[in-house]
Amino acid sequence: MSSTILIIDSYPEMREVLRAILTRYGYRTLESGTIRQGRALLENETPDLIILDIYLPDGNSLRFCEELREISKIPLLFSSGRVKREDGSYISVDVDRFECYQAGGNGYLSKPYDLNELLAEVEVLLH
Repeated sequence: MSSTILIIDSYPEMREVLRAILTRYGYRTLESGTIRQGRALLENETPDLIILDIYLPDGNSLRFCEELREISKIPLLFSSGRVKREDGSYISVDVDRFECYQAGGNGYLSKPYDLNELLAEVEVLLH
């Protein structure tokens, strides 16, 4: 039986990329664009891992993780993005990794993801 991964990311394109990569490697995915939708999915599903974007339109992802930790030990991989400038360079908008771990996260990746790093993190957190 394959592991189920809940992707909570506000960008549909990012969810699509993650879904394509993860399903290619045999994982089942669930997707949400907001914390509220993620909570609703968690009422009916128990994923084996959550990939949680730090910046979501409807709430604080760090607080959501803290709330989740009160009721669940599902491994949680935070993801933080970068904003691309017109010249193609990136501005980092990373939250301090320490804050993510302090909130109860089990891992942290910066976007754009290196495929091998993403898969390695997923494997480590699932086993």
